[in-house]
Amino acid sequence: MSLIDPECPECGHCSIDALILQGERVCLCQACGFQTSESGRFDRDALARLTRVWVSASRTLGRPEKARRFLEAPHPLLNQAISLALICESEAGADRVLALLGRIQYGIPV
Repeated sequence: MSLIDPECPECGHCSIDALILQGERVCLCQACGFQTSESGRFDRDALARLTRVWVSASRTLGRPEKARRFLEAPHPLLNQAISLALICESEAGADRVLALLGRIQYGIPV
């Protein structure tokens, strides 16, 4: 799983984020809200969780690049799990990642 940055096919904005979810690319454009997937099908619950955590990570860490690195890397407080995988698996996984982001935001050692 990974996040990538293609150009939005709808509005041409360069800040679109894509999630590779179970082998399928899902795109979200922050500028116009465009959503698509290669097959037209995707896990809407996982996409909603990803969107919620992405917004929190971007705000907490200050830059999309830092948020992307955070979401794609294993973290010791998540038992070396990759945040993105936890988010895609379940609501509980997304909650764990959000709790970690909350610790970072409020300066609690991580």
